Amino acid sequence: MANLKTLRTDFVARVQKELPDSLDQVVLVLFAVSVILSLAKALIVVPFYLDNNLAIPLMALAIGFRIAIFYVLYKQPRHVILLTKIALVLMSLYILLFIYFSPDGLNFIRLQHIFIVIMLAFYAINRFWGIAFSGVFFVTVLLHMLEFGAGQFGLVLFPEKLPFYAAFAIVFLNFIQIAFIHFLYHQTLRKTVDEMRALNEQLQESVAAKSNFLSTMSHELRTPLNSVIGSAYLLIDSDVNESQ
Repeated sequence: MANLKTLRTDFVARVQKELPDSLDQVVLVLFAVSVILSLAKALIVVPFYLDNNLAIPLMALAIGFRIAIFYVLYKQPRHVILLTKIALVLMSLYILLFIYFSPDGLNFIRLQHIFIVIMLAFYAINRFWGIAFSGVFFVTVLLHMLEFGAGQFGLVLFPEKLPFYAAFAIVFLNFIQIAFIHFLYHQTLRKTVDEMRALNEQLQESVAAKSNFLSTMSHELRTPLNSVIGSAYLLIDSDVNESQ
Protein backbone atom coordinates (compact mmCIF):
# COMPACT_ATOMS: atom_id res chain seq x y z
CA MET A 1 0.00 0.00 0.00
CA ALA A 2 2.86 2.33 0.84
CA ASN A 3 4.52 1.54 -2.48
CA LEU A 4 1.33 2.43 -4.38
CA LYS A 5 1.07 5.71 -2.48
CA THR A 6 4.71 6.48 -3.28
CA LEU A 7 4.19 5.69 -6.97
CA ARG A 8 1.11 7.89 -7.07
CA THR A 9 2.92 10.78 -5.34
CA ASP A 10 5.85 10.43 -7.72
CA PHE A 11 3.56 10.36 -10.75
CA VAL A 12 1.59 13.43 -9.61
CA ALA A 13 4.82 15.35 -9.00
CA ARG A 14 6.13 14.38 -12.43
CA VAL A 15 2.87 15.43 -14.10
CA GLN A 16 2.86 18.82 -12.38
CA LYS A 17 6.47 19.37 -13.41
CA GLU A 18 6.22 18.20 -17.04
CA LEU A 19 2.65 19.39 -17.69
CA PRO A 20 2.19 22.72 -15.87
CA ASP A 21 -0.74 23.61 -18.14
CA SER A 22 -4.01 22.44 -16.56
CA LEU A 23 -5.52 21.61 -19.98
CA ASP A 24 -2.63 19.23 -20.70
CA GLN A 25 -3.30 17.57 -17.35
CA VAL A 26 -6.94 17.10 -18.32
CA VAL A 27 -5.87 15.49 -21.60
CA LEU A 28 -3.60 13.16 -19.60
CA VAL A 29 -6.48 12.05 -17.36
CA LEU A 30 -8.78 11.64 -20.35
CA PHE A 31 -6.26 9.56 -22.27
CA ALA A 32 -5.20 7.44 -19.28
CA VAL A 33 -8.80 6.50 -18.41
CA SER A 34 -9.50 5.67 -22.07
CA VAL A 35 -6.44 3.39 -22.21
CA ILE A 36 -7.51 1.58 -19.02
CA LEU A 37 -11.08 1.06 -20.25
CA SER A 38 -9.95 -0.08 -23.70
CA LEU A 39 -7.57 -2.58 -22.07
CA ALA A 40 -10.43 -3.94 -19.95
CA LYS A 41 -12.61 -4.33 -23.06
CA ALA A 42 -9.83 -6.12 -24.93
CA LEU A 43 -9.36 -8.58 -22.06
CA ILE A 44 -13.10 -9.31 -22.05
CA VAL A 45 -13.09 -10.12 -25.78
CA VAL A 46 -9.90 -12.23 -26.06
CA PRO A 47 -11.26 -15.55 -24.68
CA PHE A 48 -13.95 -15.70 -27.37
CA TYR A 49 -11.51 -15.33 -30.30
CA LEU A 50 -8.96 -18.00 -29.39
CA ASP A 51 -9.93 -20.00 -32.49
CA ASN A 52 -9.42 -17.08 -34.90
CA ASN A 53 -5.91 -17.04 -36.37
CA LEU A 54 -6.22 -13.43 -37.56
CA ALA A 55 -7.91 -11.95 -34.50
CA ILE A 56 -5.59 -13.37 -31.85
CA PRO A 57 -2.33 -11.73 -33.02
CA LEU A 58 -4.16 -8.44 -33.59
CA MET A 59 -5.70 -8.50 -30.13
CA ALA A 60 -2.43 -9.56 -28.50
CA LEU A 61 -0.67 -6.71 -30.28
CA ALA A 62 -3.41 -4.28 -29.24
CA ILE A 63 -3.20 -5.37 -25.57
CA GLY A 64 0.59 -5.15 -25.56
CA PHE A 65 0.47 -1.74 -27.17
CA ARG A 66 -1.99 -0.46 -24.55
CA ILE A 67 0.26 -1.66 -21.74
CA ALA A 68 3.30 -0.06 -23.42
CA ILE A 69 1.43 3.24 -23.85
CA PHE A 70 0.39 3.24 -20.21
CA TYR A 71 3.99 2.59 -19.13
CA VAL A 72 5.38 5.41 -21.29
CA LEU A 73 2.59 7.69 -20.09
CA TYR A 74 3.56 6.95 -16.49
CA LYS A 75 7.27 7.51 -17.10
CA GLN A 76 7.03 10.53 -19.44
CA PRO A 77 3.68 12.36 -19.13
CA ARG A 78 4.91 15.19 -21.39
CA HIS A 79 4.45 12.91 -24.41
CA VAL A 80 0.70 12.58 -23.84
CA ILE A 81 -0.34 14.42 -27.03
CA LEU A 82 2.02 12.37 -29.21
CA LEU A 83 0.85 9.13 -27.57
CA THR A 84 -2.77 10.15 -28.10
CA LYS A 85 -2.16 10.70 -31.81
CA ILE A 86 -0.40 7.35 -32.22
CA ALA A 87 -3.05 5.49 -30.22
CA LEU A 88 -5.95 6.99 -32.19
CA VAL A 89 -4.34 6.19 -35.54
CA LEU A 90 -3.69 2.57 -34.53
CA MET A 91 -7.15 2.22 -32.98
CA SER A 92 -8.69 3.51 -36.21
CA LEU A 93 -6.72 0.97 -38.25
CA TYR A 94 -7.83 -1.71 -35.81
CA ILE A 95 -11.49 -0.74 -36.27
CA LEU A 96 -11.18 -0.56 -40.06
CA LEU A 97 -9.53 -4.00 -40.26
CA PHE A 98 -12.35 -5.60 -38.30
CA ILE A 99 -15.03 -3.77 -40.29
CA TYR A 100 -13.66 -4.93 -43.65
CA PHE A 101 -12.19 -8.33 -42.79
CA SER A 102 -14.43 -9.78 -40.07
CA PRO A 103 -17.71 -11.61 -40.91
CA ASP A 104 -19.95 -9.28 -38.88
CA GLY A 105 -18.46 -6.09 -40.37
CA LEU A 106 -19.88 -2.92 -38.83
CA ASN A 107 -21.78 -3.43 -35.61
CA PHE A 108 -23.04 -1.34 -32.71
CA ILE A 109 -19.90 -1.84 -30.60
CA ARG A 110 -17.60 -0.75 -33.42
CA LEU A 111 -19.85 2.24 -34.05
CA GLN A 112 -19.36 3.20 -30.41
CA HIS A 113 -15.60 2.88 -30.87
CA ILE A 114 -15.80 5.20 -33.88
CA PHE A 115 -17.58 7.82 -31.77
CA ILE A 116 -14.95 7.44 -29.04
CA VAL A 117 -12.07 7.95 -31.50
CA ILE A 118 -13.69 11.05 -32.99
CA MET A 119 -14.43 12.57 -29.57
CA LEU A 120 -10.91 11.93 -28.30
CA ALA A 121 -9.51 13.47 -31.47
CA PHE A 122 -11.58 16.64 -30.99
CA TYR A 123 -11.21 16.97 -27.21
CA ALA A 124 -7.68 15.64 -26.60
CA ILE A 125 -5.85 16.87 -29.73
CA ASN A 126 -7.43 19.56 -31.89
CA ARG A 127 -10.11 20.37 -34.47
CA PHE A 128 -8.02 19.26 -37.47
CA TRP A 129 -7.58 15.74 -36.13
CA GLY A 130 -11.25 15.52 -35.20
CA ILE A 131 -12.37 16.52 -38.69
CA ALA A 132 -9.83 14.13 -40.28
CA PHE A 133 -11.06 11.11 -38.28
CA SER A 134 -14.68 12.12 -38.87
CA GLY A 135 -14.06 12.16 -42.63
CA VAL A 136 -12.33 8.77 -42.64
CA PHE A 137 -15.09 7.06 -40.69
CA PHE A 138 -17.84 8.82 -42.63
CA VAL A 139 -16.44 7.40 -45.87
CA THR A 140 -16.05 3.97 -44.24
CA VAL A 141 -19.63 3.81 -43.01
CA LEU A 142 -20.95 5.20 -46.30
CA LEU A 143 -19.10 2.58 -48.36
CA HIS A 144 -20.29 -0.13 -46.00
CA MET A 145 -23.90 0.99 -46.47
CA LEU A 146 -23.56 1.24 -50.26
CA GLU A 147 -22.17 -2.29 -50.34
CA PHE A 148 -25.46 -3.61 -49.00
CA GLY A 149 -27.70 -1.35 -51.04
CA ALA A 150 -30.80 0.62 -50.10
CA GLY A 151 -33.16 -1.18 -47.76
CA GLN A 152 -30.77 -4.08 -47.12
CA PHE A 153 -28.35 -2.57 -44.62
CA GLY A 154 -28.82 -3.69 -41.05
CA LEU A 155 -26.68 -2.87 -38.04
CA VAL A 156 -25.74 -5.90 -35.95
CA LEU A 157 -25.67 -5.16 -32.23
CA PHE A 158 -22.53 -7.17 -31.46
CA PRO A 159 -20.29 -9.87 -33.02
CA GLU A 160 -21.72 -13.38 -33.20
CA LYS A 161 -18.81 -14.85 -31.23
CA LEU A 162 -19.54 -12.72 -28.18
CA PRO A 163 -22.16 -13.97 -25.71
CA PHE A 164 -24.68 -11.48 -24.47
CA TYR A 165 -23.02 -10.83 -21.10
CA ALA A 166 -19.64 -10.05 -22.72
CA ALA A 167 -21.21 -7.78 -25.35
CA PHE A 168 -23.27 -6.06 -22.65
CA ALA A 169 -20.12 -5.44 -20.56
CA ILE A 170 -18.31 -3.87 -23.55
CA VAL A 171 -21.30 -1.70 -24.49
CA PHE A 172 -21.58 -0.61 -20.86
CA LEU A 173 -17.88 0.29 -20.67
CA ASN A 174 -18.19 2.19 -23.95
CA PHE A 175 -21.05 4.24 -22.55
CA ILE A 176 -19.01 4.95 -19.42
CA GLN A 177 -16.09 6.08 -21.58
CA ILE A 178 -18.29 8.30 -23.76
CA ALA A 179 -19.99 9.82 -20.70
CA PHE A 180 -16.64 10.38 -18.97
CA ILE A 181 -15.20 12.14 -22.03
CA HIS A 182 -18.16 14.53 -22.17
CA PHE A 183 -18.19 14.99 -18.38
CA LEU A 184 -14.49 15.85 -18.16
CA TYR A 185 -14.69 18.16 -21.18
CA HIS A 186 -17.74 19.97 -19.78
CA GLN A 187 -16.15 20.25 -16.33
CA THR A 188 -12.98 21.70 -17.85
CA LEU A 189 -14.98 24.11 -20.00
CA ARG A 190 -17.01 25.34 -17.02
CA LYS A 191 -13.86 25.72 -14.93
CA THR A 192 -12.17 27.70 -17.70
CA VAL A 193 -15.21 29.97 -18.12
CA ASP A 194 -15.42 30.57 -14.35
CA GLU A 195 -11.69 31.39 -14.21
CA MET A 196 -12.08 33.83 -17.13
CA ARG A 197 -15.01 35.52 -15.41
CA ALA A 198 -13.04 35.82 -12.16
CA LEU A 199 -10.05 37.28 -14.03
CA ASN A 200 -12.34 39.70 -15.87
CA GLU A 201 -13.83 40.88 -12.57
CA GLN A 202 -10.35 41.33 -11.10
CA LEU A 203 -9.29 43.27 -14.19
CA GLN A 204 -12.32 45.56 -13.95
CA GLU A 205 -11.62 46.16 -10.25
CA SER A 206 -7.97 46.89 -11.05
CA VAL A 207 -8.93 49.36 -13.79
CA ALA A 208 -11.43 51.07 -11.49
CA ALA A 209 -8.85 51.30 -8.69
CA LYS A 210 -6.28 52.71 -11.10
CA SER A 211 -8.77 55.30 -12.36
CA ASN A 212 -9.70 56.32 -8.79
CA PHE A 213 -6.03 56.55 -7.84
CA LEU A 214 -5.17 58.78 -10.81
CA SER A 215 -8.22 60.97 -10.19
CA THR A 216 -7.35 61.38 -6.50
CA MET A 217 -3.68 62.03 -7.16
CA SER A 218 -4.55 64.55 -9.87
CA HIS A 219 -6.82 66.41 -7.47
CA GLU A 220 -4.33 66.26 -4.59
CA LEU A 221 -1.45 67.45 -6.77
CA ARG A 222 -3.41 70.17 -8.59
CA THR A 223 -4.24 72.18 -5.44
CA PRO A 224 -0.67 72.71 -4.16
CA LEU A 225 0.64 73.11 -7.69
CA ASN A 226 -1.83 75.94 -8.31
CA SER A 227 -0.46 77.71 -5.23
CA VAL A 228 3.14 77.14 -6.36
CA ILE A 229 2.37 78.38 -9.88
CA GLY A 230 0.54 81.44 -8.50
CA SER A 231 3.44 82.24 -6.19
CA ALA A 232 5.87 81.85 -9.08
CA TYR A 233 3.87 84.32 -11.17
CA LEU A 234 3.82 86.82 -8.27
CA LEU A 235 7.59 86.53 -7.88
CA ILE A 236 8.09 87.02 -11.59
CA ASP A 237 5.85 90.10 -11.57
CA SER A 238 7.67 91.55 -8.55
CA ASP A 239 11.05 91.01 -10.24
CA VAL A 240 9.80 92.75 -13.35
CA ASN A 241 8.50 95.73 -11.37
CA GLU A 242 11.76 96.06 -9.47
CA SER A 243 13.82 96.04 -12.64
CA GLN A 244 11.71 98.82 -14.07
